[in-house]
Amino acid sequence: WIIGIIAFIIIILVSFAGLIYFIAGALDQGSGDYRSISFRGSADVALIPIIGVIESSSSSSSLFASDTVNPDKINNNIDDAVRKGYSAIIFEINSPGGTVLASKEIADKIKSANLTTVAWVRDVGASGGYWI
Repeated sequence: WIIGIIAFIIIILVSFAGLIYFIAGALDQGSGDYRSISFRGSADVALIPIIGVIESSSSSSSLFASDTVNPDKINNNIDDAVRKGYSAIIFEINSPGGTVLASKEIADKIKSANLTTVAWVRDVGASGGYWI
């Protein structure tokens, strides 16, 4: 029975890897900074990346400006996805967090979007990244 459990775990892991591979292959570049994922026979899903330190442009004090997440940009992407009629949004999160206000702005916008949302946490999802 131990071999059966190990085989079951391997099947689950391979299935999950296949799903990730399928999603990555289905991506096509949309407008703005997010992508659209199209599934045959169903509605489109938006993929919005939240990668880097979360801080508003007025508080940008990071040494790595290219690795920052601006809540205005993310919120505009969410509004655009709602306006275009996406059925769901996947948030690809890889963030150590950031300022409280900037993280709260994004979290509040996600709640107000009233869409199905999925948080796909990559390497890091701490502090504000976890909150989102």
